[in-house]
Amino acid sequence: MNKRIAIFPNEVFDGTHWLSYKNGIAVCIVGNKISFVGPKSMLPEGKWEIINIPDCTLIPGLIDMHVHLTMDGSAESINNTLSDDPSTAMIRTINNAKKQILQGITFVRDCGCQGNMAIELGNAIKLGLLTKSPKVAACGQALCITGGHGAFIGYECDGANEFLKAARQMVKKGASFLKIISTGGVISKGTKTDSTQMNFEEIKTVVDIAKDNGISVVAHAHGTKGIKLALQAGVSSIEHASYIDDECIDLFIKNNAMFTSTLLASQRELDHSDKLPAFISEKIHAHISREQDSVRRLIQAGVPALGGTDSGTPYNPHGNLVQQLIMLSEHGLESDKVLMASTSLAAKALNMDDEIGYIKEGYAADIIAVCGPLKKQINALYNITNVWRDGIPIVKETQEVCNVNY
Repeated sequence: MNKRIAIFPNEVFDGTHWLSYKNGIAVCIVGNKISFVGPKSMLPEGKWEIINIPDCTLIPGLIDMHVHLTMDGSAESINNTLSDDPSTAMIRTINNAKKQILQGITFVRDCGCQGNMAIELGNAIKLGLLTKSPKVAACGQALCITGGHGAFIGYECDGANEFLKAARQMVKKGASFLKIISTGGVISKGTKTDSTQMNFEEIKTVVDIAKDNGISVVAHAHGTKGIKLALQAGVSSIEHASYIDDECIDLFIKNNAMFTSTLLASQRELDHSDKLPAFISEKIHAHISREQDSVRRLIQAGVPALGGTDSGTPYNPHGNLVQQLIMLSEHGLESDKVLMASTSLAAKALNMDDEIGYIKEGYAADIIAVCGPLKKQINALYNITNVWRDGIPIVKETQEVCNVNY
């Protein structure tokens, strides 16, 4: 028999709107779905496990749109990834995922992993083999040029035909989306952060394969030219988007594209630059102010922002999405849009906004409780007290539980 839970919070952010009622609001879960959202006075009849959290706000479970689950975010993250055998890599991947769920992150988009690990983890979660973990959408290996950024865990290609075959290979392995590396990056030796690493034909080839298979393409792109080529070819979102100009903004708007800010990863690299290899330290010091300025400009222009941590990269452990979201707020994103960046808008970017990202009847019961005045203070996101993923309680702290017949 399905478990029946009725939660009584102070108010609800349903993914786009704030909900509250004079005599109280209830959110009900039956099994793994949300079955009711409305006034407590209209609570459906039956026996409910009551969770009374009058000082809390319910919001949809958070979605981190840029993680690397096979990387652990330690100082030795890259070396560990290169040296892990498949069994160790999978154990590390599972442990990293568990760190996410404990911080209210009920879904992650893995943007490049060792081998097929993140896809396999996502499949295991769908089968119910792992419950204390976020659900996973994964691209498998990111597609990059030979020796390009991310090549240490990427699928190296040169020319449109090789990118075509690689894209088909990722689809065959079960990728939920495809990721390309269209520019250089910070942590790869021998690449300039803003250098262009794929041409239009290569990018368009991958986009066409994705469209043929009903999935999208996201592009790692720091440099201006690489951003433009990716948007012109039809990618759905740009990861990082560090060196934008007015034409980039126009292309974002024209193509209804989104961007995933990963300011947290850059800040972590800056904070630990004295411990990182000299080539990373030099690049991050030269790069971060441009990235911060680009985020402000994109927000001011109304380009939809997504929250991603790039977790797994050096000194960037898993589970810190809230810090990234606060950084978006500090760079000008309104509080409601900050919440949408990791709930309803993220679900739309995943093509899953009919399943997750909202607290609505019929949606997956991925819900978190936040203690404090979240509507007025976005920093209250740090105070997550309860997490449900598919109706399963993951974290239970400040709550009163009793069984009541209605």
